[in-house]
Amino acid sequence: MIMKPYSVALRLTPEEYTALVHVQLRDGDKNLAVTLRKVVEPLIADGAKSLETARKKAEAKAKRDAKKAAANGF
Repeated sequence: MIMKPYSVALRLTPEEYTALVHVQLRDGDKNLAVTLRKVVEPLIADGAKSLETARKKAEAKAKRDAKKAAANGF
């Protein structure tokens, strides 16, 4: 299965854009996307970890509910 990437747009003021370009040039990044990805990747990892925890909790709750329903004869 081929996974298509998503695109995300971000509106910036001229000052914000200039500041980001300054960080890009300071860090020697190839383009602005590389600079932004450095900051976004830890957020994505945190979100993925949190999502996995939530999924495990939901699965455990579903198992508990299924056992209760079976014990009660439903």
